[in-house]
Amino acid sequence: DVFVGVADKYRLDYKLLPAIAMQESKGGQRIIKGSYNPFGYGIYGDLVIRFSSWEEAIEKVGKALREDYLNLGLKTPVEIMAKYTPPSLAKGGAWAKGVSAFMSSLE
Repeated sequence: DVFVGVADKYRLDYKLLPAIAMQESKGGQRIIKGSYNPFGYGIYGDLVIRFSSWEEAIEKVGKALREDYLNLGLKTPVEIMAKYTPPSLAKGGAWAKGVSAFMSSLE
């Protein structure tokens, strides 16, 4: 319900946030302890953005995707990847391929 509500609020594809969470952390199974961050959002080496709950993570990352990605014209997983996880470009775009595959599985 939270994923769909946030997707509706920020006019996101309802599959995008869950797909990113699956790609980044197996849907929250592999996260930094206590971070509530299944999206790998703002995690760079020792820097870790932490949230107080899953709901806060979904809300804040959903808002960031709208404001910092989609509003700038980055709409597809491939376009989002270039800013969200640039190192994946050098690896043949594995991040975007994974996110796209998870999105397809949610249809």
